[in-house]
Amino acid sequence: MEDKRHPRIKDLPFEVPQNLDEDAFLFLGDPEGKTRTLIGRWWMAGGMTAMFTGSSILANVLARKPAIAALHRTVLAAVAGGFFGEWCNTQKEKYVAERDLQMFHYMCLHPEDFPKKERVLFRDYLTPWYPIR
Repeated sequence: MEDKRHPRIKDLPFEVPQNLDEDAFLFLGDPEGKTRTLIGRWWMAGGMTAMFTGSSILANVLARKPAIAALHRTVLAAVAGGFFGEWCNTQKEKYVAERDLQMFHYMCLHPEDFPKKERVLFRDYLTPWYPIR
C-alpha cells in the first residue's frame, strides 16, 4: 500500500506511525521545492565569491598596487570563492538534512509527546467590533 502522506516515507529505514501529526512531515523536506528561493540557493556561493574577490582587491590596495592589478589572480579568487561557497552550501544542507531526519525519527519513536494541535484561526483572537455613531 502506497503512503500518501509524504513522498520520502518509503525511503526511510524505520516505520512511521499512522497517528503522527502532519506538521512532523516538515522535517522530511520540501519535495516540491516551494520553500527554495533563488537568493537562498545562491547566497553562500555569491557571498564567498564576493569575499574572495574583495580580499584579492584588498591585497592589491594594501600592497599599494592598482586595485585591478593582477586581474588573473582576482578572477581565480572569484572562481575559487564560488566553488568554496557551493561546497559550504552542500555541507550545510547535508548537516540540516541529517539533523531533521534525527528529529523526525525521534518524533516517530515518541508520537505521544507530539500531539496534534488544534488549529486556531486568526478570527478567533479578534473581538467583535460595533461602531458607535
